[in-house]
Amino acid sequence: MEEEKKEPEAVHHVESKGSGTLKLALIGVLVIIIIVQMVTISGLKGAISEKRSAAEEAAKPAVISLMSIKDAKCRDCFDLTSAISSIKGGNVKIEAENEADLSSDGAKALVSKYSIQKVPTVIVTGEIDKISLQGFEKREDALVFTKQMPPFTDAVSGKVEGMVSVIQLVDSTCKNCTDFSSTVASMKQVGVGILDDSVIDYASSQGKMLVDKYGIKLVPTMILSSSIKEYPEIVKNWAEIGTVEKDGNYVMRAVNPPFINLSTGKLTGVVSVIYLKDSKCTTCYDVMAHKQILEGRYRVFIGGEKTYDIGSKEGSALVAKYKIKSAPTMIISSDVSAYPNLAGIWAQVGTVEADGSYLFRDVSVMGGDYRNIETNEIVKAPVQA
Repeated sequence: MEEEKKEPEAVHHVESKGSGTLKLALIGVLVIIIIVQMVTISGLKGAISEKRSAAEEAAKPAVISLMSIKDAKCRDCFDLTSAISSIKGGNVKIEAENEADLSSDGAKALVSKYSIQKVPTVIVTGEIDKISLQGFEKREDALVFTKQMPPFTDAVSGKVEGMVSVIQLVDSTCKNCTDFSSTVASMKQVGVGILDDSVIDYASSQGKMLVDKYGIKLVPTMILSSSIKEYPEIVKNWAEIGTVEKDGNYVMRAVNPPFINLSTGKLTGVVSVIYLKDSKCTTCYDVMAHKQILEGRYRVFIGGEKTYDIGSKEGSALVAKYKIKSAPTMIISSDVSAYPNLAGIWAQVGTVEADGSYLFRDVSVMGGDYRNIETNEIVKAPVQA
């Protein structure tokens, strides 16, 4: 009987032992999880610390030094002020700032070391990996400014590039001819370096030589020295207005009127205009709006003008002669053919008559009221939305 009672105790002991083993296993797993979490947290803290350190380091100003190289002989050369200001405007600490002339041994050594082609320039050294500068290229251990606008000095040859010589070839007796002085002034305003600006009469000995040398057909015109090629924005469409000669000079061929045609010796491009108005139409558009368009948009030189009423003797004769159907309108002399921009689109708004005159016919494009001469009615302009 006693032995039968002990058997359940053995079973209970086995069960207790199994339960203890399971608890130990769970505790072991839990310890491993805790260790893993501690390692992970430690790693995260390390990564965060590294990122924080990197951020703090990045926030510190880059310690750099500046060396400017200039050419004392070139007073009109590119101004480095804006390039240097852009550097100083960043998150930097300037440790040293120096300047050297191109003729010095120190500058020549830097030109050779960093393969510098143009001066003036700026060389940035120090913590250059911490900064990004527009217009600079990395050369060896430095950032070198390479976006100089002309004029500049060729660092190897010492020759100043981008100083342009201008010759205005003119007819000094033509008071109405195009004056290129304003064009030269505009070139200066946009940064073109003008070395000299000469005005030569085409009838002079020097002028005749230039006419023969370049086969010039129209005056006035301009001849620009080869240095103008350093200004790509100016010469990129040069083929539309001129030629580049064998000696590298640029000769303007498409000249704005008025000009002298050397083949005929005649002044071309002085236009006469007749304006036809309708005094009985108080709401009709102002016929002088045509003048504003001719001079303002197409730069037509008007040398003479007359205004007639369609009810006058002169006006009636013109209406009959040209079979004019609408008024107000205008009649332009044949000289307007010298203005290609206007002559090229004339077929859209008018006709070229047998005597060469240009008659404006599609008066509806003026956007105002006008008279239909055939029906004697006033045509109202469409109401603008």
